[in-house]
Amino acid sequence: MQTNAVIEIEEGGMNVVVGSRVGGETRVLRSIRVDLPDLATETVESALRNLDETILPGVKAVHVVIADRRAQHFNNIIPRMSPRDSRAFVKREAMRLGSLQGVDSVLAVPRIIDHLPGRKFEITTQSLPVAAWSNLAEAFKNCEIKVAGLYTTETCLAMAAKASKDELVAVMEYNEGRVRFVLCANRHPVQVRRFLIGSGGALNSSALVTQLMMELPRTMDWLRDTEQELPKTLLLGTRLPVDDDAIEMLQGDDLETIERARLPVIVPETEATPGLGVATLLEQVCAGVRIPSLLGTDLLQMPWAVGRLVTVAAAATVGFICSYSAWVDGRAIMEASNQRDAVGQQAQIFDAKIVSIQAERSRPVDSGIDPEIVSAFNLRRPISRLISEISNGGDVDVHLDELSFSSHAKTVISGYVECDDRRAALSAMAKFTKRLESLPYLKSDGHSEIREQESERSRFGFKVEMDWRRPQ
Repeated sequence: MQTNAVIEIEEGGMNVVVGSRVGGETRVLRSIRVDLPDLATETVESALRNLDETILPGVKAVHVVIADRRAQHFNNIIPRMSPRDSRAFVKREAMRLGSLQGVDSVLAVPRIIDHLPGRKFEITTQSLPVAAWSNLAEAFKNCEIKVAGLYTTETCLAMAAKASKDELVAVMEYNEGRVRFVLCANRHPVQVRRFLIGSGGALNSSALVTQLMMELPRTMDWLRDTEQELPKTLLLGTRLPVDDDAIEMLQGDDLETIERARLPVIVPETEATPGLGVATLLEQVCAGVRIPSLLGTDLLQMPWAVGRLVTVAAAATVGFICSYSAWVDGRAIMEASNQRDAVGQQAQIFDAKIVSIQAERSRPVDSGIDPEIVSAFNLRRPISRLISEISNGGDVDVHLDELSFSSHAKTVISGYVECDDRRAALSAMAKFTKRLESLPYLKSDGHSEIREQESERSRFGFKVEMDWRRPQ
């Protein structure tokens, strides 16, 4: 019985889960959490050395999951190209998205997820800056712990979204004051949004639900702005303390189904329940599934085209016949095959040039507007309209305490909502925030706070921060 271990490192803590395959099922043997004040090499090394000898017995190597906001997940459509060219392409794309310098500053691993017409492929890539891993790698090396694989939290969460190829599924999980919303297609992350949860969100289910009622519509609007198809199903992770009666409050017009994700491993009552991403990775590793790692050196292997398979088969048949008849005819056929390959390589070069030209043409053109005019428009602020529409945006249950604004700073609206019962207060709060987000000259920056009064469960205090919209 082979034992496997997964170590998840996030801001504030390290989760260690050990399990093995027993009777066709993955069972968790040990599951603990270790607090990490920071992610410095000395701190992580000390935490690894302080692990009890009974935590990692018989484990030859560990799989590491990093919950880092600098991780990137993106999809691309590429023509048929060599494995080395495809890796160089995704590394350059990862550098661009992460604002990094140099190919040695990023770890990236691509995977083919779909074959498209015209000899093209859709690939998905997970990437991570080397700076996010170097200190941790040194800590594992100093503790003489071999790392078998490195993955992002979003990639592990996407593996839990088991759905058909054409169906989009979203997975939402909580990690140390931050919620991750991962849009998945064919068990691969397509879009990722992270938003902060207030201090009461991690412990108070009602406050968490209130913030999710605001953030889920914002996330759907964000997907629409990026011209992304919306999911119909949302899976809630094991770390989200959402009551069963509150799930209906999260279900809006866009989501048809909201359900709790099923944990793919068996956890004893004496052990802590691991997160959904860690549990899914442990189940896959124990089942022998090979998952591409950020530390791997495997190249993206393009499948052979049908034409090439036919060519190889025909060449083999003709070669056999020609070798039987005369070596001169065989040599002539081989030369023709080489010319065919040369023409194919030139076609690939032309395809790449066409993609590059199309990308150049799609770049935005300078509108030629005077910068001073743009600066003047940026300083115009509809102050009287702001005060009027914010005042009229709330019902009789919404009470405003303070409204602060300036030309360049954020606009802050604070107050409280008080109703006869708790559900009506939550509904009034959600309606007020939705009206604020509909204002054409303001946009939300995602930093909203909702807090429940300890003595009055039907009263909620709020603080909403918004930015001025600037002309494009």
